[in-house]
Amino acid sequence: MPDPSIRQRRVSDTIAQQLGVILQQRSRDPRLEGLVITGVRVSKDLSQATVFVSSMTDLEQGEALDALRHSAAFLRTELADRVRLRFVPQLTFQWDDTYDQANRIENLLDEVARDLRDSGGE
Repeated sequence: MPDPSIRQRRVSDTIAQQLGVILQQRSRDPRLEGLVITGVRVSKDLSQATVFVSSMTDLEQGEALDALRHSAAFLRTELADRVRLRFVPQLTFQWDDTYDQANRIENLLDEVARDLRDSGGE
């Protein structure tokens, strides 16, 4: 996949920032509390945006994605009021499991360190 253009990056950053604000300030759906926008990828023609989300809490992935899909029209309307674009892209949502993977790696490293300490291997 080719690198995004400067315009694509600028639009992606703006959408990510504004969606974060909207979710924090305007969303009334408790299933969306604790969600973090980790990134946005827009299509070359800026008509589609894939929003990557994660949670720092134990929020259920499927439930959160369902809530986001249900709220997509609201989020898009809010974006239209906040960003200066001729057309606001259609939003699709994808779970970003980077935090989950980092936690798994950290737990494995902690376990190895405990095993080394317990066996006197330090």
